[in-house]
Amino acid sequence: MVSESEVYESVWRQFGGAVEMLRRAIEACPDELWERHAETMGYWFLAYHTLFFVGFDLHPADEPYSSPPFDRFEYELQRVPPPYGVPYAKGDLLAYLEQTLQRVRTVVSGLRGGDSVEVRGSGRLGIPALEVVLYELRHVQHHAAQLNAWLRREGVEPPGWVRRGEGELGEDR
Repeated sequence: MVSESEVYESVWRQFGGAVEMLRRAIEACPDELWERHAETMGYWFLAYHTLFFVGFDLHPADEPYSSPPFDRFEYELQRVPPPYGVPYAKGDLLAYLEQTLQRVRTVVSGLRGGDSVEVRGSGRLGIPALEVVLYELRHVQHHAAQLNAWLRREGVEPPGWVRRGEGELGEDR
């Protein structure tokens, strides 16, 4: 029989694996592609969009949400079309990725500990917190795969599969 703790550890490791695949797709992107002007969502914006919604949906429901400091346009919060030709820096997104991963750890740890965890995504999506975690895991993997396919179309060898994230849920990275 699988224990509840094993389930949450597995969710954490699989989410960590998906985020690691996203990290590698960001790091593998050539500067020319990252900065390339696009009429619609460019490579950098797809990476930002992915991280934004993980952070937003897993943010505590009872706390006001603030965009990350580098998000000078607040594209997603304002629901306005971004100037796709003004990319955010890779380093900023990679730092945001680490913050987002810590948010996932906090939420999954709280769920494992039996805490009442209320996240913004529950209201936005109409589903409980654990399902928001699984929804966002799928969201990250979906867009990491899109970014890897984009790299391949550009003639760049995409990073390989990540079996699972590193570290246990109770450990700090």
